Amino acid sequence: MQDPEKNTVLENSLFGTNVELEGLREKSKSLEELCKSLNNDQSNLIAERGTLVVQLDNVERRLENLEMRFAVLEQKYAGMEKEKESTLSQVEELKVSLGVEKQERASFALSSGA
Repeated sequence: MQDPEKNTVLENSLFGTNVELEGLREKSKSLEELCKSLNNDQSNLIAERGTLVVQLDNVERRLENLEMRFAVLEQKYAGMEKEKESTLSQVEELKVSLGVEKQERASFALSSGA
């Protein structure tokens, strides 16, 4: 090859290499922007996760509080049910006693009037 031909081949090769280099630079810039975007997304997700963890802690505390209140209410309900049963039993006893007393009065009224 002669010098002018060599120069042309080298110039063409250099031009092709420069084009390839520019393409790689653009690809690199695009990848850097993608990395920045992914890092931002990751930071946002980490912050959101922190917020969700705090919210979960609050919900768990409220749930524990509600569970304790429910247990107290269950105990009160059980006590009231027993009290209701006792009261109903007393009412029944009083009805029986009243019936007996009415019979005794009727018997007394009959025996007094006879």
